[in-house]
Amino acid sequence: MSDFRIDYEPQLTFSSAAIALVVVLAIWFVMRRLVGAPIGVSRRMGLIGIRVVTIALLAALLINPVKLHETNGAKNQADVFYLLDSSQSMAVGDDGSRWSRSLAMIRDSQRHGNETLANISLFRFGQRLAAVEQSVWQKPNEEFKPTDADTQLAAALRQLTSRFGRTPPAAVVVFSDGRARDAADVEKLAAHFAKMKVPIHVVPVGEAGKGGDLAVVGVVSSPKVRKNSQVEVRVFLRSYGYDDKRCELIVTSIDRSGTRRKLNSMPITVRSGIQSFTTSYQSGDISQKIEVAITPLPGEMSVENNRYNFDVAIDRTKIRVLYVEGGPQLAFSFNVFGANGPQTPRGPHSDLQNALTADPDIECVVLSAVPGNRKLQRLADAQGASFNRGFPETVAELAAFDAIIISNAGRRAFTETQLEWIEQWIEKRGGGLCMMGGPNSFAAGGWKDEVIDKMLPIELGESASEWSAIGGIKLVPNTPSMNHPIWHIVENENANREILRSLPEFTGIHKDQRVKTEANAVVLATADDNGTKRPVLTIGSYGKGRTIAMSVPATPPWANEFVNNWGERDHRYYAKFWRNVVYWMTEDSSIGRRRLVAKADQPFYRPTEKITLNGGAYDESANRTGAYRLVAMVEPQGNLNDADPVWSPIRWPETIQRTSGETGPYIAWGEEFELPRVKGQLDYNLQLILGPAPAAASATQSIRLELTAYEDTTQVDSTSLDLRIVHDPYEQQNPFPDHDQLFKVAAASGGEVLRDTKSIREMLEKLPVPPRASVVRKSPLWSQWWILGTIMGLMTVEWFWRRRLGLG
Repeated sequence: MSDFRIDYEPQLTFSSAAIALVVVLAIWFVMRRLVGAPIGVSRRMGLIGIRVVTIALLAALLINPVKLHETNGAKNQADVFYLLDSSQSMAVGDDGSRWSRSLAMIRDSQRHGNETLANISLFRFGQRLAAVEQSVWQKPNEEFKPTDADTQLAAALRQLTSRFGRTPPAAVVVFSDGRARDAADVEKLAAHFAKMKVPIHVVPVGEAGKGGDLAVVGVVSSPKVRKNSQVEVRVFLRSYGYDDKRCELIVTSIDRSGTRRKLNSMPITVRSGIQSFTTSYQSGDISQKIEVAITPLPGEMSVENNRYNFDVAIDRTKIRVLYVEGGPQLAFSFNVFGANGPQTPRGPHSDLQNALTADPDIECVVLSAVPGNRKLQRLADAQGASFNRGFPETVAELAAFDAIIISNAGRRAFTETQLEWIEQWIEKRGGGLCMMGGPNSFAAGGWKDEVIDKMLPIELGESASEWSAIGGIKLVPNTPSMNHPIWHIVENENANREILRSLPEFTGIHKDQRVKTEANAVVLATADDNGTKRPVLTIGSYGKGRTIAMSVPATPPWANEFVNNWGERDHRYYAKFWRNVVYWMTEDSSIGRRRLVAKADQPFYRPTEKITLNGGAYDESANRTGAYRLVAMVEPQGNLNDADPVWSPIRWPETIQRTSGETGPYIAWGEEFELPRVKGQLDYNLQLILGPAPAAASATQSIRLELTAYEDTTQVDSTSLDLRIVHDPYEQQNPFPDHDQLFKVAAASGGEVLRDTKSIREMLEKLPVPPRASVVRKSPLWSQWWILGTIMGLMTVEWFWRRRLGLG
């Protein structure tokens, strides 16, 4: 609809126009008196008429007539603010989460046909209020998720008023499950909105008639592991409404193609609150995703939170094995470079060495301990390494290895110093030790009551004649230990059991050995020796290291079938078995190569608990030293929404002098502090205290402690510790919605309870719409061509007429 009219916008006021008229008349009067009256011919009525019309038109232009063309503007729409609960409880839901349902209603209710019903401004609220761009919420967005660890509806309503601008919106719509921590203040604020005539409509989401909920809220496990190693996983489970119910905890691997493989499972009994369970899985050969899941229980509110995924990378640090072989059968063969090229030794060590080095992540150095030769001699490899070198000549050189395998080598092949180094290396630095059988091993080799005897998980026989070279020794893996990583030959469990049953016979065994009780010993296999069940493969620990005793030989001539034929017409199972042995016993050996070693007393903590840090430093010769400074700092990990922007959750230790200039009660992120040395020792130790849990924090929060050793100002080495803080946040204590709270908000503000898309759309259609603003277009008449043409035409006619009359 449009309208047309003429209006006037004079540039002069009435008084200014009157003065101008008086001035013009005065000038005319003066000129008339000076020049005299016009001659008669110039006073013709036609000329006077043309002049009067022209002057009238020019005078009319001075009052500035304006042509106005008024049309109706675009249809006005009401402003509506949507508040979307973005707390973690909104992720709950069986057939679609509360979050996804809310977003679907927001998108579907915005339009009716092709018409937009209102100007929608969307804000997410949880720990804080934040505006959300339309491009984020109008289409499905995987990154737009409910991640806040708290619901602060009152704070969101309080902050929302600062976003109103000149006029408040016509309405506020809250999409939430109602589980707000600051519920006491919400009704007061709703009443304040009623005074501003801004109703708060509520859209309650979530079903209240369910049985309860289980959720995996956190997992503590190493993000980087050795190949084929047993990895411990600590799982934190939140349960509500299922006390004393049984379910299953399952660990699954997911490779890059999406193929899933079950790694482990265990039955658990749940109870309300936070629980922790410890399970494990065996890592493979490649990096992969690990999923920890619990089987759903009947009537769960959501099964989406029953699983937790994390990535695991394979540590490709090369494992170095020192292999001491005492077998006498040693021959040489020329290599492919010809008769004058370096010699490649071939002997009882070769099969085991080749089995290990077939893995590119394992390096094997062989030392010969031939009976009668009291000095260990390093055998040349395919690259022609020197025969002249023997056992590592320094502690640091020995610490560069991860494990030592002693096969049929007697006590006389080692010096007392070498044995002392081995003990320190295994006990303090986490090295691995494996002794295999043979006529020169165990008590038969003079090892009774020696350092090696102390470290092994078995008690050696009393007699040196314990060795018996008899045939028919059949290894039988213990059924409870069939799932141990050492026995993991192939992926298929049934096929793996058949392979273990096919273990070949041996022709020698050490008798009279007993399992130690103080070495955390586990018997993986036994053998029947004339009706006596003897431990044959036993594993244990010594200090930080791991130890293995194999009471049968693993080299020719006593293990020919084991070496050559345990496989599929080859020895592939033999090779896999020994690589499993190496990976298992070197799982903790990487610390042996470091000059700074640090650990915390446990992998996770609860708020207000103490964290005990212990550190140790080593000099260039791998000797323990207290001459270095150990400096630490705290850094945030994981979800940064859980972290204070300045302060870590750890209190500043009162025993440490502060030099950074910070004055707060907590350690600032990135603030350095030193670990003091224990008096009279070479160890470093410090106790840190966690503060109380913040109200808005996830069930698990990760922090990293970065530690660096300095010699004066020179950095020697650095390491890090990942710690997990676990608590029971309000947001996850009760998964049921609190719709009553939302109903009170609607009633106090004059709003409505909206149940679905249709009711939201009807509410938007009923909102008062501001009057349309008209659009007025102005065009001055003096700018019209026909007006200017008329004036120019009159003036032209008048000029030609005067010329004709001889007045030109």
